[in-house]
Amino acid sequence: MSSPKTFDSYGMATGLVYLFNINVGSGVLTMPYAFGNAGWLLSTIILTIICLVSYITFTFVIDSMAIANAIIKIDAQEYAIKRKKKDGPSSSSVTVIDGNEEDDIIVDDDDGSIITVSEIDPISKKFNSYSTIPEPIELSKIYDITEAIEFGRMAKLFFEKKGVIFFYLSMIIYLYGDLTIYCAAISKTLRDMTCTYVAPSCNTTITDAYPCWEKLHISRKAAYRLYVLAVVLVLGPFTFFNLQKTKFLQVFTSTFRITGNKIRKQREITIELVCLFETAFTVMIVLTSIALIKQRGEGRPSLTNASGIPAFFGVAVFSFISHHSLPSIITPIKRKRYLFTFAFIDYLIILGFYLLVSFTAIFTFRTLNDVCVADHKSIIPQVSFLEIIIPLYPVFTISTNFPINAITLRNNLRSIIVSSVDSFHSSFVVQQICYPFLAIIPPFLIAISTENVGLLVGIVGNYAGICIQCILPALLIISARKSVKNIKEHDAYFNELLSYNKRGRSQSV
Repeated sequence: MSSPKTFDSYGMATGLVYLFNINVGSGVLTMPYAFGNAGWLLSTIILTIICLVSYITFTFVIDSMAIANAIIKIDAQEYAIKRKKKDGPSSSSVTVIDGNEEDDIIVDDDDGSIITVSEIDPISKKFNSYSTIPEPIELSKIYDITEAIEFGRMAKLFFEKKGVIFFYLSMIIYLYGDLTIYCAAISKTLRDMTCTYVAPSCNTTITDAYPCWEKLHISRKAAYRLYVLAVVLVLGPFTFFNLQKTKFLQVFTSTFRITGNKIRKQREITIELVCLFETAFTVMIVLTSIALIKQRGEGRPSLTNASGIPAFFGVAVFSFISHHSLPSIITPIKRKRYLFTFAFIDYLIILGFYLLVSFTAIFTFRTLNDVCVADHKSIIPQVSFLEIIIPLYPVFTISTNFPINAITLRNNLRSIIVSSVDSFHSSFVVQQICYPFLAIIPPFLIAISTENVGLLVGIVGNYAGICIQCILPALLIISARKSVKNIKEHDAYFNELLSYNKRGRSQSV
């Protein structure tokens, strides 16, 4: 019998670093531009409110994960009781072991057979009663988060069919927007980095109609579109593979990724590159701060500008989107007793980081680009390392997320179709060809049509971002608590466990 795998657990500090990294993603690149357009006072208020709301919905997700873990553990134990009754009183003992895959593992101590919880109907869908409580589960830890139950699995556990479809639609719209932003940001950065045409005078504003290179009759807009095509041709093929099982893709991911993962098995992070790219942002803050100290700041941002609120609201929400990644980040943390307190501090640090990046930029530069790294070219010292790493920051950070999000989108498209159509069986061509193309073609077409990254981030944040960051966590916790209430009313076994936990907590206090 093969022993079940265990989580590569880590401490609270490491988990909070992952939480910080997963939040500070592509959204921060467009933050200064939207921050300045809405006015620095109004933007500060809005960003602070969204930060607090994000923390509150963070607690909703954690509570939902705890309830889901409890239901799965009880479900596994009830199945063990049912099996023991079926096999007779002489049946061997059954132990529940927590694994790090998508299922808990029930190991029969007598014959070594292994049964996964995925083979069992959720207890919330059946209201059977059992009179005896087996010993294997440690009752005082029934709500401990020991299994990374992802958003999709919680949706299937707590929602009805319409709720599951709504969840997948929200994720699909968000991922489509995310991939479009990635295509546009990477292509625009590469275009601005490689175009060599110089304006005839310093007062001339270079538009998309100007050539990108003097000797080639290719406009900046055409060059941008060529780079979009190149991005899709280079990164798109990864969508046809399974990132978790392809060694080449794992090397690709572990070499370049800098954030906490969105796919549970890709938790490895290259520490050197984390330091490298976080240093890039630190350098940008230092450079703008030096310019301000030397009174070289040219920015004169307004206090408030109501017309910029919608765009900034979307960017702010987008910059805090991380809840769909919380199960893979929070579950491996060893001791979660003070999780809410430390997470609140972490969110305040993220808020402070966003404010620092935005304030230093809007007071340093007279005009701002929708991708903030383009603004810093004029103040970068003539150091080859900085001249490369800062302008290409979006390329390195975003390119490594593209394959993961594309594969996630492909899987979500398959899931929503399977959930919507009963007895749906797709062929090999549909599975391996149609779904990947369906995942990468729409972002490509949208990115071809616009290079306004700020606009894209605002739209995604205002619609899909609100669903993932606010609506889904609220619906999850409401449904989870209703499930506990229903189970408590109809299931004597679960009711006894709840009573035990209440007694245990009161005694511990």
